[in-house]
Amino acid sequence: MVNVEVGNRKVISTNTILIPENETAKIILTPITTEPPLFLDVVFEQKDDAENSLPSCSITGSGQKGVMTFTNWTNNLGSHIMKPIFFATTDGGYHVSCIFIVTKIGNSYRLDIQFMLGENKE
Repeated sequence: MVNVEVGNRKVISTNTILIPENETAKIILTPITTEPPLFLDVVFEQKDDAENSLPSCSITGSGQKGVMTFTNWTNNLGSHIMKPIFFATTDGGYHVSCIFIVTKIGNSYRLDIQFMLGENKE
C-alpha cells in the first residue's frame, strides 16, 4: 500500500477516465470506508455563445450526489485546474477536493482526476 499526501491533503484516488462525447461518466467515491459514498456524474458540454466560450468547470449537487460539468474543454494539448477544488464534506468533517487535467482527443475526452481528503484552507 502507498500513502501519498499533497500539502495537507491525503490522496485517496487518482484515475484516468476516457469519456466519449455525449456520454456521462459516473464516479462512486468512498473517501472513508465507514461513511456513505459520494456519487459524482461527469458531463462535458459545448456552448457556442461568445460570452461563455472560455473553458469552465462547475460542481453542483447536494447530499451525496453531485454533477461535475466541464463546459468548452476542447484543447487537444490539455487544460487543467491544479488548485484543489473543494466540493464535499464527509460526515466526520473531512473536506473532499479534486484537481484534474482534461484533454480532448477526437470525439472523446481524457480526464485525469485526483481526489484528496483533508483540510480546506483556501
